Amino acid sequence: AAGSHNVITLTNVSRTSGRRILIQRNFLGWTDGVISDKVKAMFDDFCDKSTLDAHNKARSCRSLTACMRIKPREAVLLDDIGL
Repeated sequence: AAGSHNVITLTNVSRTSGRRILIQRNFLGWTDGVISDKVKAMFDDFCDKSTLDAHNKARSCRSLTACMRIKPREAVLLDDIGL
């Protein structure tokens, strides 16, 4: 996705459904789901916490699963907490 670097995302977007969620998704043009295949294709690997953590394990385990897919020296964490 980015040439000589791997770009991996670890998302916490849930797979919730329901009338309100469907209305919002349709309004935004997200008719093929919360995260479209077009968005997923922008990354070398796409880690969806809702599929990594079917049994509600600790948050650190989910992050570790994503990090095991790359070498630690190749990792940079960008977070939006507090925005």
